[in-house]
Amino acid sequence: YGGLNCILFKNNKTVSVRRIKISNSRLQYFRQHLMMFYSGINRKADKILGKIKKEKKGNLNYEKLSELAKNFEYELVAGDLNNLGHILHENWMLKKNLHKTVSPLNLNEIYENAISAGAIGGKLLGAGGGGYFLFFVKPEKQINVKRKLSKFKCIDFDFCNEGSRTINI
Repeated sequence: YGGLNCILFKNNKTVSVRRIKISNSRLQYFRQHLMMFYSGINRKADKILGKIKKEKKGNLNYEKLSELAKNFEYELVAGDLNNLGHILHENWMLKKNLHKTVSPLNLNEIYENAISAGAIGGKLLGAGGGGYFLFFVKPEKQINVKRKLSKFKCIDFDFCNEGSRTINI
């Protein structure tokens, strides 16, 4: 889809996608506060999602996670952009408790190291268990986070309105 979107998963098992309208200056501010790191861990998302579904306690957090997503969109579009890091942090605290495979100890360590170096919050992208961490970090703290997570690849990325794509260098 590209760009920033609100994806709604409905009870009738349909999905709708709505573009989030945000000014270029807000989008740039948001982007300047993001850092992405590859955890070095590959995983099968479908296996993790299956375990979460069997656990059943995940249902308790879904409503709160949904509310956080709505709060995130509000802050992104019209609120205080600095609250985005705190919302990401709260999201991570809930998500990692969905099932132990979402955040094994080594992923918790990556997250805690980023926070101790100055990240305000972050989240593991996707189902969990590995892959990429996205952190919200004030620009003046980014060098500290990069140093603290130096054994992990820091991914240079940007937003794209055309959707995901690969570029050859």
